[in-house]
Amino acid sequence: MVQYSRRREKMIKLKSNRYTYEQIGNLFGLTRQRVHQIVSGKTRLSMEERRETARKKSNKYYAELLFPGQDIESLGDIIIDPELQGRERTRELVRIRDHHTCQLCGKVWENGNRRFDVHFIDSSGKESRKYYRVKDIPKLITLCHKCNTNRPEHIKTMEDASHSKIRLPVDKTDS
Repeated sequence: MVQYSRRREKMIKLKSNRYTYEQIGNLFGLTRQRVHQIVSGKTRLSMEERRETARKKSNKYYAELLFPGQDIESLGDIIIDPELQGRERTRELVRIRDHHTCQLCGKVWENGNRRFDVHFIDSSGKESRKYYRVKDIPKLITLCHKCNTNRPEHIKTMEDASHSKIRLPVDKTDS
């Protein structure tokens, strides 16, 4: 340990004498990046430390996004499955923001049951599956299955689909 502190002191002295990191690295057989780390005292974080830092940053980001104006520290950790990407991740963030509660009837989701649906607040029905960006979160709400299927635009879509699938039977006796 003493050897490393002496080496660091020598590097700092050389740096104060206007040597570049590259020149110091050539003297000690190190890269300029490593010399910079030693002189500045900044070393690489371990994988666990990097993961923890990333988790804290993402928690703060999601907390500010989902609960604007609230005390972020009081919210605790927002745990998101790292496997979720794109639309599924956005949907889960909306469910967390809405506390896994239907925004129309107030029904609370129970663990083990099918997850509640996420839908645009004012949807024409055509864009209801096009929310994969985090910026869409303010325009989305959580709905239980009953409220989702009873939406007027959903009923109209289902009626249109059922009418287009109805086919009249073909009478083969006329041939």
